[in-house]
Amino acid sequence: MTAAAYELRFSFFGLQRNPFNVSPDRRFFFSTPAHESLLAELLFAIQARHGLMLLTGESGSGKTTLLQQLLVTLSHQGVSSAYIFYSSLAVEDLFQFIIEGFGVTCKSSRKGDVIQALHRWLLQRSMAGDTPVIIIDEAQTVPAGTLDELRLLLNLESSDGKLVQIVLAGQPGLDERLRRTELLQLRQRVMFRCRLPLLSPGETSAYIQSRLVHAGGTEPGLFPEETVGAVYGYSKGNPRVINLLGEHALIKAYAKQKRSISPEDIFHIASDFDLVENPLSLGTGESSVQSHRVLRFPQPSPEPSSLTALRLAFISELSKALNDSGVKDNVTRPGPTLLSLTLPVHPEVPLGPGVTDASVRVPGPTATGHNVASAGVSREEEAASRGRRLKEPHASRGWRKRRSHFTRYWGDVAYSFHRDLRRSHFTRYWGDVAYSFHRDLRRSHFTRYWGDVAYSFRRDLRIFYLDCRRFLGS
Repeated sequence: MTAAAYELRFSFFGLQRNPFNVSPDRRFFFSTPAHESLLAELLFAIQARHGLMLLTGESGSGKTTLLQQLLVTLSHQGVSSAYIFYSSLAVEDLFQFIIEGFGVTCKSSRKGDVIQALHRWLLQRSMAGDTPVIIIDEAQTVPAGTLDELRLLLNLESSDGKLVQIVLAGQPGLDERLRRTELLQLRQRVMFRCRLPLLSPGETSAYIQSRLVHAGGTEPGLFPEETVGAVYGYSKGNPRVINLLGEHALIKAYAKQKRSISPEDIFHIASDFDLVENPLSLGTGESSVQSHRVLRFPQPSPEPSSLTALRLAFISELSKALNDSGVKDNVTRPGPTLLSLTLPVHPEVPLGPGVTDASVRVPGPTATGHNVASAGVSREEEAASRGRRLKEPHASRGWRKRRSHFTRYWGDVAYSFHRDLRRSHFTRYWGDVAYSFHRDLRRSHFTRYWGDVAYSFRRDLRIFYLDCRRFLGS
């Protein structure tokens, strides 16, 4: 894909360029009160020659963009700086990067010669009123030995203070690394520390609008308020994740020729990048956008393939046939069947016209102890079969076995084993696992969907049966 074809996708929305490029771009720098405060504090610490400064923040929170803004400000003030973007270096390589960043030439690659050349250059810059700054980005990846060697540079000082200022920027793990015993002396030299926070919901909205404006955007409805809320819900105010969601949302909206992005679009993109917490459950980790998704369950429709349409067509044909007196005389009236005994009576099922709940209720046991299932069996046959069961020879042998000591012993053993098994941690653990699985399964969208499908099918089948009885019984 050419660059022109790539930019064409964003020109569809009136944009001149990609507003959500994930690469740090100083042109899109968005300043918040927290950013302004950190920049002011860092500049003050550099001018006061504090020596070692620490800047931490979550991955993607905008540390690199803030450092780029700091470098521009230092350049406007005439302050020399060296920016180290690849920090996973050995000691000699790190010092070589530093002198090259400052523009210092050294013919030797030995660490002692490099430090001596750097020391002479720093003294010259100090007499000229300069305060050189070394900025090391992604400092959490710097080896511990290399971090400890930075103390040598902090030992270079004059009566006015440190000759060089060092800014270590990295993720929160950098602060934890400095707590190690071998880095205790370096940690004691940290004179200033700050942390870059994530964006708030209001700042997220302003951040999106600011990047759209800098990209030449003029459409205010491209990211509605509810869409911005969905972006914040999945990004938690992380600028890198905001850019990720925004860029892919624009690309998908262009593919669908849409002029506005909905929260559902953000949800699908967040699902693709595993930003949705537990997307298949209904627990506490479910996001707010997903909880508002409505599942369209099957409803009775007049389509030829639906059970309701087939029932109505069958009843129509049946009513025509029953109008024929010759057919009606040959129809046998229905009696109690298995279907009438097994169909559940749902409290919310609307019955057909002229049909009451009492007419479909299953008859209970009669006073003589017989029900509909036992109709047609005489009392004499039932008494004879009961007598044959009592006279079987194995009944007395089973009684004698239960009375024996052998049977009692093994009965007690089985009872003790069953009791201990029920009280064991193993049984309790797997019982809790099975209970949790059953609970989550009952609450899932999948179970609810197929439950409604089965309920709809039973309801239509029951109404169909009642209509048949009503027509055949008329």
